[in-house]
Amino acid sequence: MEVRTFSLDVTDSLAVRQSLDGLPTEWRDIDVLVNNAGKALGKSPFHESDLSDMDGMLDANVRGLIHVSRAVIPGMVARGAGHVINIGSVAGKWTYPGGTAYCATKAAVAALTEGMKMDLHGTGVRVSTVDPGLVETEFSLVRFHGDAQAAEKVYQNIEPLTAHDVADTVLFCASRPPHVNINQVVMMCTDQSSSTMVYRHRQPPLGSIPATPDI
Repeated sequence: MEVRTFSLDVTDSLAVRQSLDGLPTEWRDIDVLVNNAGKALGKSPFHESDLSDMDGMLDANVRGLIHVSRAVIPGMVARGAGHVINIGSVAGKWTYPGGTAYCATKAAVAALTEGMKMDLHGTGVRVSTVDPGLVETEFSLVRFHGDAQAAEKVYQNIEPLTAHDVADTVLFCASRPPHVNINQVVMMCTDQSSSTMVYRHRQPPLGSIPATPDI
């Protein structure tokens, strides 16, 4: 299978448009769009949060999704087929202290997904959202601005989801027959039951991955 990669700032709508218009002709008919770009920044109470952190989350998590989706979906509608899969979060379902702005962006992803599905009614274009809980990637390292010790504590003595777990679920959604639309998948590791309810073992659970973030 041939793979084509390129860097793209999803927060820049003009850059998104130019990048997609610059694709070779055989790559322009996009069958599946996975809106995965996003981040969390900081864990301070809302009234103490850094405005640049909150703006950064809004830009990446909400505006970025809007920019790319708006550029790709018209082609799907014209062809009468396609699939948009948005990566949300359980944070869009259960708000938690210190994550107010981040949770708000993921609640926006949920609303955008629901609205897209209705707006695309009858077009043949499918829309899904995959909403994970704790996933051990560089996510927490970014959130804590490079503080590896703080990031490690997030996954300490639990067996979190991996990027492969989420990717496998995305593939499941995308590989259903054309008449099947998976509207929403909420997924968490067994040790998690809500945004803030996490069971931590006295010792790392058997078979768990090392409690250090991917760098």
